Amino acid sequence: MLRHWLGRALAGAVLAGAVVAASGPAASAQTVSSNPASSPTASSRAVSGTLSTAAVHPFTGTGCHTYDFWSGAHVCVTVYGSGLHVNAVTGETDGPDSDWGKLWDSDGVVTIYGHPTNHNLTVDWTGGGGIWLPQNDDFCFTDTTLNQTACLLIHS
Repeated sequence: MLRHWLGRALAGAVLAGAVVAASGPAASAQTVSSNPASSPTASSRAVSGTLSTAAVHPFTGTGCHTYDFWSGAHVCVTVYGSGLHVNAVTGETDGPDSDWGKLWDSDGVVTIYGHPTNHNLTVDWTGGGGIWLPQNDDFCFTDTTLNQTACLLIHS
């Protein structure tokens, strides 16, 4: 009798646990983004680089900004290199290729304008050994036509 009761109690506990698990919140992916109001200082200078459409380098990171939650419209910046040493950077926009894009950093080392190709604006400095950025510098991409910006903090 006790064995029969324990079996039912155990089955009830397992069933109750399954109901609680099924009624819990569903897992979902969430994008956290920011749109800094800062722009490069007036004293920023342009740094030359080779605009390209493809770059294969060590991956550092990506920062994205979703500016229309319902459609998923976004801009992103991807930096290739190692810490403060940057080999290449790509800005991505879902705007048309006729938009103007701007790759820049918050300390005024880089300011490059161009039209994206296949929604990407890429600058590659590997032929010249890359560039070095100051500690805690934000590398950003702005679709200046849409006025939307994504940044990635660069640090060692």
